[in-house]
Amino acid sequence: MHLSLERSAAYSSLQRVFYLCFIIVRTESFVKMANAGFPAR
Repeated sequence: MHLSLERSAAYSSLQRVFYLCFIIVRTESFVKMANAGFPAR
C-alpha cells in the first residue's frame, strides 16, 4: 500500500513537471507567433 502511494505521488509530481514544460513551450511559441505577427498588422 505504501509503495503504491509513493509511486502515485512520484507520478503526480512527474505529471506536474511535464505539464509545466508543456505550458512553457506553448507560451513561448505563442509569444513568438505574436511577435512575428504584430509588425504585419
